[in-house]
Amino acid sequence: MEFARLQWKDDGPGIALRREKKILQPFFTTKSQGTGLGLAIVARRVAEFGGKMDWESPVRDGHGTRFEVTLPLEEAKK
Repeated sequence: MEFARLQWKDDGPGIALRREKKILQPFFTTKSQGTGLGLAIVARRVAEFGGKMDWESPVRDGHGTRFEVTLPLEEAKK
């Protein structure tokens, strides 16, 4: 089976260890104007398509976060 892999990273403060288990929960946010739905929705949709979402934080020098989404590719129907 073939897969598509999407990867993105930032150079922000990273995700604190104490928050790692919460970041995919609906309505969890660290922003005053955030809804806490973005990552929860992405993780749910990725799972619905049989994919997976991974992350690493910090990425470099104690900063940044890297997300990676892997999705299976279906064969084209004839």
